[in-house]
Amino acid sequence: MVHDSYLPPRQKVFNEIKKACIDMWNTFDNTYGYVDEKLAIAEQIRNVGGDVMILLNMFHPTLRELIIFELSPEAKDYINYYNKIHEEGLDPERYN
Repeated sequence: MVHDSYLPPRQKVFNEIKKACIDMWNTFDNTYGYVDEKLAIAEQIRNVGGDVMILLNMFHPTLRELIIFELSPEAKDYINYYNKIHEEGLDPERYN
């Protein structure tokens, strides 16, 4: 689980990011069940704190950028919010 005090995205944004990640996993070869394993993890992730970022961080940075490129501006804003707090070690409660 990611830091509890990160503000979660709006449900619409969470659903968008989750769907984009699941759609990307479904483009991979599942011969050995690797995709099934990743999808099982994705299905368990709920919209709590910054946990949505777990979905994106399951991908290589290049694939992550491809996913983010296709997202709505609102989803990109949330990702930027999370990254700013995470990278700079800021207190999420005080960032807003």
